[in-house]
Amino acid sequence: MPPARYNADEVTRRIERLQETYEEVHVERKREGPMEEFDDLCGYASEGYIGGAYAWVVRKPEQAHELTESMPDDAFGDQERVLLGMGRGSNHWGPAGGGLEGFDPAEPGSGETFEEAAVREVREETGVECEVHGPVTVDRLVVADPEGEDEVHLAYVIFGGRYTGGSIDVQPGELNGAAWFADLPAEIHPNVEFWPEYWTAE
Repeated sequence: MPPARYNADEVTRRIERLQETYEEVHVERKREGPMEEFDDLCGYASEGYIGGAYAWVVRKPEQAHELTESMPDDAFGDQERVLLGMGRGSNHWGPAGGGLEGFDPAEPGSGETFEEAAVREVREETGVECEVHGPVTVDRLVVADPEGEDEVHLAYVIFGGRYTGGSIDVQPGELNGAAWFADLPAEIHPNVEFWPEYWTAE
């Protein structure tokens, strides 16, 4: 029996759609060494897990909420800010997001797009509404079977995003907290350490 390549065709199809939809899509292919939890990962993949989507949501100064009457006038000015969350079990800040829902391996193309998942996850985790305007990073992850030649293929996408409404109301089962940052915290997640340079360029 040939080795199984869980999700390989679906991940390829979805990444190709991103490349056709947006002008510049940089895809980084990462191969993970054998992992002890490979059987569990295969189970998730066979049930429809194909990766996750996240959004770096920026709020412009003019989008800040009106001050309450008790606030001093000199507190009115604001800066461009980015929404970051701190996940449960983590001490790092990063963009909100999570796994895609609704994909049925028996029905290629079913379920959420990466864009839909990013917008939904930001809303569910933080209470903030946003729109996404293109992927900044696309990581294709290939995880190998420690006892054979099978593989699980996954994709993780981080989008640039724009704030469109709402206020922070975190989902406590997933986040320790969320906040609007004008300056990025020192405890930024290692996966998004490149963002300060990108944010400045924007």
